Amino acid sequence: MAVSSMWMRESNVSFSFEALAMLPILRLVNISMPVFTPMTLYLYIYIYAPLLIPVFIIARRQRLTLKELGFTPEKLYPYIPLALVVGYLIGLGEYNTIRVGSLIPDTSPLNLLKISFIMFFFVGLVEELIFRSLLQTRLRASFGMTKGLVVTGALFGMMHSGYGSVYELLLTGFAGIVMGYMFQKTGSLPLIALTHGAVNVFLFGLIPLLGPGLGLF
Repeated sequence: MAVSSMWMRESNVSFSFEALAMLPILRLVNISMPVFTPMTLYLYIYIYAPLLIPVFIIARRQRLTLKELGFTPEKLYPYIPLALVVGYLIGLGEYNTIRVGSLIPDTSPLNLLKISFIMFFFVGLVEELIFRSLLQTRLRASFGMTKGLVVTGALFGMMHSGYGSVYELLLTGFAGIVMGYMFQKTGSLPLIALTHGAVNVFLFGLIPLLGPGLGLF
């Protein structure tokens, strides 16, 4: 895909190839990153921070504006309840599917701050830049709004196939469509990054430690 895009005229097809090339890059960086720290949570920083470089290169080469990337001037706080509710529901569904352990030892304010910062500003932001700002934007231009949304969601689900569960693949594919629809309706990358980050905070932090009811019920 990378080589093909070099030899094609600039078009939605070549731009789509460049965006699609980010998926194997994401997977390769993910599985090949050495472990620098005993705390698995910090590994996400080493995986996702370098991915900002190819994201920046592609966005600049394709001359994507900040608005096209989803950096909208609208205030985020009215969307925060929606992001948290959707994030909790998706996280709960994933937890019931793959039963992962917590990435933090307890729910102390410091540990909650650590996992929230990493999941919102590294995992959520970078993955949504790749899947929504780059990939969905280009596939929508090539195939239309509905097909672009569905294909992006399916690819998002396939990227979670490493868990070895068909149910996880289907669930994350559905989650990708939900978050893609939210991005399509609002054009807000911060909203989707917040939603994605909330999914991971619930899935890898709060639900394993507090239970599905988060200790409330």
